[in-house]
Amino acid sequence: MGLTFVTALYDVGRRDPAYTARSCETILDVARRSTLREPVPLVVYTDPEFAAPIFEARRGLEDRTRVEVVPLEALPPWRELARVRALREARPLRNGNPRKDVPGYTLLGWSKLDLIDRTARADPFGNDHVAWVDLGVGHVAHRPAGGLAAMAAAPTTRVSACSMRYVHPSEVADRRAFCGAIRGHVCGGFFGGAATTVTRVVDAGRAEIRAALDDGVVPNDEHVLAMVIARHRAELFRLYFGDYANVLDGYDGVHGAHALVTQNFREALRWRDLDAAVDIGASLLDSVARTDVEFWLELFACAFTVGRHDVGETLARIATEGCLPVVEGTPQAFQVDVARARYAPRAPVA
Repeated sequence: MGLTFVTALYDVGRRDPAYTARSCETILDVARRSTLREPVPLVVYTDPEFAAPIFEARRGLEDRTRVEVVPLEALPPWRELARVRALREARPLRNGNPRKDVPGYTLLGWSKLDLIDRTARADPFGNDHVAWVDLGVGHVAHRPAGGLAAMAAAPTTRVSACSMRYVHPSEVADRRAFCGAIRGHVCGGFFGGAATTVTRVVDAGRAEIRAALDDGVVPNDEHVLAMVIARHRAELFRLYFGDYANVLDGYDGVHGAHALVTQNFREALRWRDLDAAVDIGASLLDSVARTDVEFWLELFACAFTVGRHDVGETLARIATEGCLPVVEGTPQAFQVDVARARYAPRAPVA
């Protein structure tokens, strides 16, 4: 079982002059010090002029490198360029970056689905897991301990992705409204899992793009991923929560975004999605749960209700260790005692 990473570098500005954000040279400079130096199987799709510099940056890692020159215009999203331009002119992205969020950049984002799907089916390294990683993600993302190799050592069957904001199916029911502004629900800079699951996510993503266009709105890649998550979270995704900087290091736990994760826990509660709330809350068991009694009680109630006894037992252990700052004789202390008793260790039957 192995994990292949997929990325790309294409000159969007040459194809869409309205794009004036980060240049390919800037992205490549960041990647030379980050993504391209990771000792993992890596497939890079690119324009002809960048193939040699990319391969040079992988010196010493040639056996784990494939550089594929594939015209961006040959990928299915680019057939929609005229339609996307017309729809964006008629319905501009309300809070988009005018230097970046242009039709060409949007189509590049959609192309992630095609390129990861292409790699999953070609299987160039004989791996059964595949993940997308933005080539220039190192300009903002915290590097995980052990780098991408540590992530490759712990691949997931469901597709792992970093969610910045909980998203409920009701929020994406009206695609025109949802895709009319950047929502910041999910990080598009990394997602991956078993190749068989990734191809299902790709198919669902393509369907969301088609439906959005038919509804007269243009989604970006993060809209697409958020809509797929909202409709297929339980069956296809293993989410971890954090800010964009945690898109990589959040893979194995919460690192510094505790307030944001707690906010997501309570947002899931607001929608009465208790399964999601338990998943989110459980990621905080080693930190916030030991200092925030209200959070502890809310999570315990959710875990008990949905039958997550593993979480309930961990919470009971935390309370037994005396890690919760409760005052004896208060209602909180009584609630903690009652909750802890539900998972009290039982003496073996003689």
